[in-house]
Amino acid sequence: MINVARKMEERYGIPFFEGFLYGITDSSDSLREIARLLIERGAPDELMGRTEAVIAREEARAWAAIAPYKPRFKGKKVLLITAVSNPGRFLLPCKKQDSNLSAPA
Repeated sequence: MINVARKMEERYGIPFFEGFLYGITDSSDSLREIARLLIERGAPDELMGRTEAVIAREEARAWAAIAPYKPRFKGKKVLLITAVSNPGRFLLPCKKQDSNLSAPA
């Protein structure tokens, strides 16, 4: 998939980024990058503030959901094995359009 995205960028000028959806921090970072790319391509600057508000709200919910389990798993490690190479990775083609890129409220 990444090779296709690179070729699209080379041949047609369609930029992309790789985002990762494993874990709270990587998901938040990916949302910030999506917002930054959209703003760079014409979305309103307020999109970053709205993105940060969603991240703050959802991170608080996620950490609160995890909190009861933290004492039980303190000091333990886990190995996550998946059958697919990088299933948490996604590619987002980001091409500036003539239309308004503002996100719904």
